[in-house]
Amino acid sequence: MKISLAKTALAGGLVLGTLAATMSVTQARTFTEDEYINRDRCYEARRIPALVEYNTRGHLVSTSSRHWVGNPQVDGSLVVNHYNDPVYIQTRRILEDQHVTLVPVAC
Repeated sequence: MKISLAKTALAGGLVLGTLAATMSVTQARTFTEDEYINRDRCYEARRIPALVEYNTRGHLVSTSSRHWVGNPQVDGSLVVNHYNDPVYIQTRRILEDQHVTLVPVAC
């Protein structure tokens, strides 16, 4: 009976692979140890300013208007039709109030 070299190598490889897997499982060691675990959590405090929206066209005081300046009765005088812009009172609205936020950091 003739055994080929390839079959022998294959069989030997399987045996070695099985032995290596078995040895690594049997050689694994476990141990226990007493230790103190730090369960503290550290944070960095950051102040966040208020977010405020300013509206330049808040409350209308007077609308736009036109008025005449000059004397149209006098010959050769300059008469101007002036434009007056509307007048508003600026308003502000707080969108997000100021606060302190805690950001997690390493202890």
